[in-house]
Amino acid sequence: MAEAKEYLAKNDDAGSIAISDDVIAAIAGVAAAEVEGIASLGSVNVVDFISKKNAGKGVKIAIADDSVEITVSLSIKKGNIIPTVAKRVQEKIAAAVESMTGIEISAVNIKVVDVAFDKEPKKK
Repeated sequence: MAEAKEYLAKNDDAGSIAISDDVIAAIAGVAAAEVEGIASLGSVNVVDFISKKNAGKGVKIAIADDSVEITVSLSIKKGNIIPTVAKRVQEKIAAAVESMTGIEISAVNIKVVDVAFDKEPKKK
């Protein structure tokens, strides 16, 4: 059974605008994938991530009142400083979501679930 979508709605004199949590997740996911040092989001490789069906993988959205909390699970490439990359991801996601939607971001939580090591070529 499909999950119910949540929407963040803003009302004014002209009417209302409702933005789906899937849209927010896609914006956050694409922003995270653009940060140097990210290997994957959730279980999706960054190269495969850019397709529409994978755009929100590894991203969870919690809508409360007029703000959003975003949690991203990701893998970082070997050789990168984890706190530095995670901070860049937080900043990039917050800036992207706020600029594209006007929604206030209450928090961007990063869960580093793996370190991606370079695969060694097969020996013949």
